[in-house]
Amino acid sequence: FEAINPFSSYYMSSGEMPNWHARLGHPNPKYQEIMLPKSDIGNCSICKERKLKALPFSGESKAVNQVLAAVHMDLVGPFPVKSHSKFVYFLTLIDQLSGFRTVKFLRNKAETF
Repeated sequence: FEAINPFSSYYMSSGEMPNWHARLGHPNPKYQEIMLPKSDIGNCSICKERKLKALPFSGESKAVNQVLAAVHMDLVGPFPVKSHSKFVYFLTLIDQLSGFRTVKFLRNKAETF
């Protein structure tokens, strides 16, 4: 990114950094430095909370030859604010063979079954 007004880009108060960090979608420090040079937001509690705790997948999956033989799912939530319809989770489902994807919105974890 190129700053339109470099003066205003470089002279924000340190109190504004957490707001900009949140508005930009909580980017990692490498990308935040590109967007907001000389910015240091310190320890963002939301970034710590959302950090993936599991080890990454190997990337290998068994070949399947039938639709619905392997469905990959991911449950996301709970979100701090309920949707208009009171949903606080969503479940993504992806069929490995066809690539068909869908999202189901949930009010609680028990709805995944």
